[in-house]
Amino acid sequence: MRSMPTWKRPSLSCRRTSDSRCAWRSADGKELTIGGAREGGTERLAAIEPYTAAKITGVWDQARLEGCCKLHAVKDEALVTIDFSRAGVRLEQVAQLMNEALARLHEPIDSP
Repeated sequence: MRSMPTWKRPSLSCRRTSDSRCAWRSADGKELTIGGAREGGTERLAAIEPYTAAKITGVWDQARLEGCCKLHAVKDEALVTIDFSRAGVRLEQVAQLMNEALARLHEPIDSP
């Protein structure tokens, strides 16, 4: 079983992308991108096609998997998206990260 790359090192900071997403790159070049919206999540999620119902559980109200490697989840009306296409991790690991992201919705994106 592969382990999750070390994303939480103190020297690892968010690199903001041009569309308000935040990307983290590990020392070996793997990248994970997180983005979202605080409002309109249900409508935004409904517009994502094609999708697969995510066969994982979490703290979200709804979740969809776009392609192989982009997990979208809605909690209340907030939508969080994690693109793990270049991260080299499994969906179950991303689901755990999604739970942590949804739990921190009211914190600034750069907070530790």
